[in-house]
Amino acid sequence: MMDLPQHQRLWHILIDCTRQYRVHEREIREEDIGGVVHVVTYEPLPHAREAPETETVVDCVLLKIGVDRPKAESYRDEFASLMKPLAGMLEQGPSYITLGAEIGDLPDGARPGARPVAGNNPR
Repeated sequence: MMDLPQHQRLWHILIDCTRQYRVHEREIREEDIGGVVHVVTYEPLPHAREAPETETVVDCVLLKIGVDRPKAESYRDEFASLMKPLAGMLEQGPSYITLGAEIGDLPDGARPGARPVAGNNPR
């Protein structure tokens, strides 16, 4: 298991090296809930086609992740060290669901961006 400072450092690295992109067209939904509340929902992520050419874009099915390879390479050793406590869990192969659950962001385990464990955002 990782402790909170390790989680925060991992989040810092992932946020610094990656960016989330949507794969579908922007959708805006509006609905009334119980006649009392009007809710507007939209997807704020940029579309994957907007990723700069300098990023390597990885398809994670529900979203795409842009990776700044030079930046990621600069963190390689530290990232590997931070991932050591998770080695046993990841031996069966990469799983963004498994990794996301461990680092506190299930939908975005490949590239967390919302909030890390315990709600401490390193930004």
